[in-house]
Amino acid sequence: MKPVKSGAELERMIYARLFRLDEVQEDMTADPRLDPKVSPPRWHERDSKGRNWNVASMNSAAVAYETWVGEIVDYLRWKYDIERSS
Repeated sequence: MKPVKSGAELERMIYARLFRLDEVQEDMTADPRLDPKVSPPRWHERDSKGRNWNVASMNSAAVAYETWVGEIVDYLRWKYDIERSS
């Protein structure tokens, strides 16, 4: 059984990892409007890989980091479940 986190906790974990990336820090320093945003994590029925949450979208600034966002979210989805109420 995986540890369970709230949606807010998972969202903070996503951003903490994303904002540690050098490219993100450099881009945001150059232009704060390039602040990447992802939708809050949302619960769903457990999928074939045993994951029960995902994020649905990201803003245009986050699309520039889509690969990293995907890797971060996939890792956290593998490691943690989300509370059903999230």
